[in-house]
Amino acid sequence: PNQVALVKPYFGDAKAWAKAWGLGLSEERALYALFASVLDAANDNTGAQTYRVKYLETFEGASAEELASADVRAAAVKAIVGFVKTPANAPGRKHLVDMAAVQSLQGDAEHGRLFRLLNIFATEKVAAYVAYRAENSEYMDSLGVDHEA
Repeated sequence: PNQVALVKPYFGDAKAWAKAWGLGLSEERALYALFASVLDAANDNTGAQTYRVKYLETFEGASAEELASADVRAAAVKAIVGFVKTPANAPGRKHLVDMAAVQSLQGDAEHGRLFRLLNIFATEKVAAYVAYRAENSEYMDSLGVDHEA
């Protein structure tokens, strides 16, 4: 049996737990990252995306140094890919593009194209996506984004 399914209903109380347990910001971040990781391992993409977005939300107002950390960048990349793969029901879809951790990828040599793709999905018309896809088809395929879906 899937043990994650047994405990997942309690994940919704994470913010209350953090407060009740007196967790500091770094511990709260670790809790959200742990939940996202566990849900990723259980192939619960929507649940993982929810906690990845909560994790990234804790970096609003963070320093450029914090935003540049490998963990934050990796979470931002995963959140964008999660959004692009399932934009209609992706948690955080309304404000993901505005998050500081995600904004920090804009203009980045490695992930700038991914930020551009998110921006197209969030704010532009289908024609912009079609043009982007034509120019970046190999990159899109490397992300696992199914153009036909």
